[in-house]
Amino acid sequence: MKPSIFALCLAATTLIGCQNPVRDPIDSVVQVVTDPQQEIQKGRRQYPFALAQSGGDLTQFPETTHYLNDLIQRLAKTANSPFPWEIRLINDSSINAWALPGGKMGVNYGLFNAVETEAELVSVLGHEMAHSIELHGTGRETFGALVGLAAQVIEIGISEPGTKPGSNKLIGLGQNILMGQYSQSNELEADRVGVDLMVRAGFDPTGAVGMQEKLAKLGAGGNSVAQKLLGTHPISRERLAAIRTEVAKHPNQGQITSPEFTRAKAEIQSLGGGLTLISDAR
Repeated sequence: MKPSIFALCLAATTLIGCQNPVRDPIDSVVQVVTDPQQEIQKGRRQYPFALAQSGGDLTQFPETTHYLNDLIQRLAKTANSPFPWEIRLINDSSINAWALPGGKMGVNYGLFNAVETEAELVSVLGHEMAHSIELHGTGRETFGALVGLAAQVIEIGISEPGTKPGSNKLIGLGQNILMGQYSQSNELEADRVGVDLMVRAGFDPTGAVGMQEKLAKLGAGGNSVAQKLLGTHPISRERLAAIRTEVAKHPNQGQITSPEFTRAKAEIQSLGGGLTLISDAR
């Protein structure tokens, strides 16, 4: 005799979240499976493929790449992270940046066309570093596997005669809801940790608010160059409100820009592809 649907659902949800019902379910999972050396090795393996798929290194600007690495090393010193941080400048005009497990990063040259200050640039780098520091990439992999397993368990239980045809769709919907909530949780955490990194490294945290507002405006205006970043880092009212609250906790006395940033931005803009905020152009 097959177990009841209720019992299977209870078992599945317990599998995902029983270790701590208050926190995001992934927190407990990451604590169990994470080893810093595994993260570092994983990032090293993935890095060449990620660089190639993103557009490849923009090698003609070694000084700008060196400048970016100086920035993330400055942030990393405040993070108490075991990762060997490295960042490459990517040959892509869209606005995007990313971080792999273990501290490997990439930033599109198009991001320089969107930022007006060094603090805005650092806010994006700090946010991406936070994803790696907080193990969000590894967490998504593990949590996704657990959600899939739970869905299979539930599917076995509801595949008995008389089950309504929409049951599998409900399982899929449940997975999407769980993963969606987790993604939003990650973004909020990365915003908070990123601002903290900025402040401790001596940068003005208002750059984070300015960058979020700018991306929100780009998204509302339908600017295509921002869609890659917004597709993986959606801006929401909740995120904007939370980051404003976080920034308000800190004095606006940090570094806003630098001669090195001005030089790097000018160098990148020699490639063309300047950015217009569509909402302002109307």
